[in-house]
Amino acid sequence: MSARIFETIWRNYYRQIIYALLFGVILYASFYRGKITLRVSDMTLGVFNAVEAVPQQRARKIRTLEQELQTLRARQAGSTEVAA
Repeated sequence: MSARIFETIWRNYYRQIIYALLFGVILYASFYRGKITLRVSDMTLGVFNAVEAVPQQRARKIRTLEQELQTLRARQAGSTEVAA
């Protein structure tokens, strides 16, 4: 008898049951903050570090180019003042 009731309930409400279970799992996962230990290979870590370093390298390169432009402008301004 209980198997027949369960089968009837499952047949009529299986979508709602699945959605309720998924909602419960997601809700639990959003509030539970456990440590997740991931092993990362050296190659993957190297790629990650290279990608993370791109903005810093770009900023450094832009800074050096701006300094070079300032020194060139200063030299040009100095040579035009002397010639004038």
